[in-house]
Amino acid sequence: MGNNGSTLHKTNSLIFSHTIDVSEKPIFTTLQDGFPQPSFTNHVSSSRDILDCPIDVISTPSTAEMITRSTPLPSQKSKLFKKHFNTKRVKQLPIISKSVDSLAHLDYSVLCPTTERLSNLVHLETPQVIYNSEIDGLSAREFNSKVFGKGNVMVLVTLKTGETFGCYQKCPMSFEQKFSNETFFVFNTTNYIPLKRKIENNAPETILHQNNEPKMVFTCNGAFWVVSDSLVFFHPAIKSLFGGSTKIGNPLCSASLYHEAQLESLIVVQWV
Repeated sequence: MGNNGSTLHKTNSLIFSHTIDVSEKPIFTTLQDGFPQPSFTNHVSSSRDILDCPIDVISTPSTAEMITRSTPLPSQKSKLFKKHFNTKRVKQLPIISKSVDSLAHLDYSVLCPTTERLSNLVHLETPQVIYNSEIDGLSAREFNSKVFGKGNVMVLVTLKTGETFGCYQKCPMSFEQKFSNETFFVFNTTNYIPLKRKIENNAPETILHQNNEPKMVFTCNGAFWVVSDSLVFFHPAIKSLFGGSTKIGNPLCSASLYHEAQLESLIVVQWV
């Protein structure tokens, strides 16, 4: 606990804070056209007909309260800050370690091999973890309460195999079905090459599911989605939609496009 009663989550290499803003109730609207909404009963259909199906991501808003709290970073004059942060150069920020100390009691998995390389992708310098499935829980309700209304957001998926990939969205996360192909891309931490959606379509890049959704947690439209029983599924047409090396079937990781992958952690970082 800090002097102001806030809680810091610490890895061996770096300390991150959780900051949650009060958000308005989500507004759900109907999306008439676009890429198919992932269905828990039909995630990994290999049929290309899936691209022609309309999607419906609409529901009435949940009445669940948005729990809010704020944990600021330590004072820049404090020993804690000087020990764990180097404010002069981004590339001097330490590598995120899989191991954590006894205070955290949680494994952050692999946030990224280097902060610098992720920073180079978004051209921003300061990352702040706003959601961690190992701390906050893996559900649409918890995910939404942390990321709704936040912009410059990077979603990082780490598999049990140790592979990490994700997506970046500049515009604020919202239940409104907006889309902006110029400010969105997917990537992996093997080559750090941003892949933008090649097919412009009147569909959002990311989908926030309703708070009472029992399975779906987060969807990167046309690429992958995460469900609450710690599984990740991939869109069978991701390569056609986002491109990537012609030598591999899945441009994000070594997992098959037609089988689920085991999730280690889901982390959301906001860049400022």
